Amino acid sequence: MKLIEMKVTGIYVDPRTNMPIVILKNPDEKKFLPIWIGPLEATSILLGLENVTPARPLTHDLFVKFLEENNIKIVKIVIDDLKDNTYYAKIYYKTKLKTKIIDARPSDAISLAIRVKAPLFVKDKVIEDTINSYKQKGESLQEYYKEFLEKIDKKDLGNVVM
Repeated sequence: MKLIEMKVTGIYVDPRTNMPIVILKNPDEKKFLPIWIGPLEATSILLGLENVTPARPLTHDLFVKFLEENNIKIVKIVIDDLKDNTYYAKIYYKTKLKTKIIDARPSDAISLAIRVKAPLFVKDKVIEDTINSYKQKGESLQEYYKEFLEKIDKKDLGNVVM
């Protein structure tokens, strides 16, 4: 399976569901992946993107500090599966002795990747499965995304990170 490197391009609010969506795009912007997340996770990702350091560490900041104190380095994040409309991710990390992998929610993995500047990848099969799930609903992921971006009002730009 091929891994596609992605970057977080922003957090948007889905006008249909009123839920935050993190949008991942690969550098050549030919592939993208929208992942619906919770409001707390969206806030954490936004704080990381904006390099905001809260007065007291939030969960992801605390975890990064724990990693640093224990000489553990996050090597990469991989969003590796889609089952029943739920995305799955793995965090690859390195200790002094070896590289290990742990399961994580994509929103948590993304938040950590932003803070430690780790590369973020999506398996090509996950993108294919996402496209197929839209086709099964009679929709096009590309059309949905295009429509979604066209519907963003200028007043909503304060809620969008580009």
